[in-house]
Amino acid sequence: MKQQFSTCLLALILLSTYPAFSQSLQPNECDNFAASPDDPYRVVEGVKYEMLDAKSAINACEKAVSEFPNILRFQFQYGRALEQGEKYREAASWYRIAADKGHTVAQN
Repeated sequence: MKQQFSTCLLALILLSTYPAFSQSLQPNECDNFAASPDDPYRVVEGVKYEMLDAKSAINACEKAVSEFPNILRFQFQYGRALEQGEKYREAASWYRIAADKGHTVAQN
């Protein structure tokens, strides 16, 4: 009982103290357009690379990284969208940002 209470208390503290934490668990348009099925951080099923709509994904993910700059999956997904849109230098830059912060798929 004490362990359950402690776990619930910790969750409430995280959710109230770190709004980005609760937001990071909610799907975003960027997720819907650019999440990789191979990404362990994804919150939706994911889109195969060849099925990714670059224009829609770029727009959604650009907005997501602007609104939520600390959520790594958006940085990775933005890189993925830019790569599909043949904006390779920008994609590499966003992959590097996510990789440097520990996003394991971006590190590949």
